[in-house]
Amino acid sequence: MRKLFSLVGGKSSYERDIHLFLSFSRFAGFAVAASLLGIVFNERLDDPLMLLVVGSLGAYTILKILVHFRLWQRDIVTYVVLLGDLAICVALVLLTGGIDSPFLLYSLLPVITAALFFEMRISLLIAALSSLNLILAETVLTGITPSFTPVMESNSIGSVTTYCLFSFLIATITYPSNLNVFRRVESKAIVDERRRLRQEIHDGIAQLLGYLRTKIELLKKDLPSSVEKLSSELEEMYQLLSESSADIRETLDFLDVKASSTSLVASLSSYTKDLGKKTGRQVEFVASRKLPALHPTAQLQLLRVAQEALTNVRRHAAATQIWVKLENTPQGVELLIKDNGRGFFPSEQKGTGLKIMEERVTSISGILTVTSSPGGGTEVRVRVPRR
Repeated sequence: MRKLFSLVGGKSSYERDIHLFLSFSRFAGFAVAASLLGIVFNERLDDPLMLLVVGSLGAYTILKILVHFRLWQRDIVTYVVLLGDLAICVALVLLTGGIDSPFLLYSLLPVITAALFFEMRISLLIAALSSLNLILAETVLTGITPSFTPVMESNSIGSVTTYCLFSFLIATITYPSNLNVFRRVESKAIVDERRRLRQEIHDGIAQLLGYLRTKIELLKKDLPSSVEKLSSELEEMYQLLSESSADIRETLDFLDVKASSTSLVASLSSYTKDLGKKTGRQVEFVASRKLPALHPTAQLQLLRVAQEALTNVRRHAAATQIWVKLENTPQGVELLIKDNGRGFFPSEQKGTGLKIMEERVTSISGILTVTSSPGGGTEVRVRVPRR
């Protein structure tokens, strides 16, 4: 059965930090309410209903601090939990005087939670519902119960307006700020994982292949010249190991690029120059002078797609000319890799290379198009929207 909740100290440091922040905010909201009830509304503490509300909210606060549903799952349970929290906060405000409620700060917690875990439209909806609840309380319930201040008296209109503005401010500021932090944490996690993989490949496979190459080279030198067949087989094995070693070194270089320091134009320019020198092919790189801003992760994924496409050209295309182009378009950035090689039928290509490229492009909301035909070269085109 899928685990629906996790205790504080969950899966990642980012998730733990978010839960600790929400726990502190919830505790602070309850502490402020309890303080206001003790200092400003001291006479209401003799009310059994108020004591029941405070006691119940205290137990609920402790429960929310200790147990956190995994809101990142975005399934029906997480929405029920969020709406349940909103319902409790709405009832809390209605039971304790509307705009005069000491629990107004506490009632903002569903808005903060939605802004941290869900899309902006969800956080704006929660802010709208919280604001609408207070507006209706101050305009409808003032004529029904003396617990609510008449809307035209005192500063109720200003207070209600301030609460509504503050709710929407939280919803609109918290979401993009948290999204930016999350992307940075995600980028760091990706870089750390690449660094680990690079170390493992370097210490394992790369060293093993290097050792095998050395041993085969020594065997070739020691073999009598008359053993032509065995010598030929060893030569073929040596060439295969050499190509594998080159591929692994290239992969290690890929893994060494950091998302935060990636300059797409500079990296592509350097890579295409090196490719031309190593292979003897004519590689032409052109980039628009001014490209739209892209997130570092998007730049890194574009670089990876270009490297994968160019590796495929080097290995399989038998091309003599390669063109790489980065262009600024009204929709965003367009990357083009074209060659005059042997080509293929894309519909018949079942290799993992194209699948990986497609996954990379999809992860940054881009579109990948591969055009090719036998004898007609290959064209890989990637379109990425503006940031």
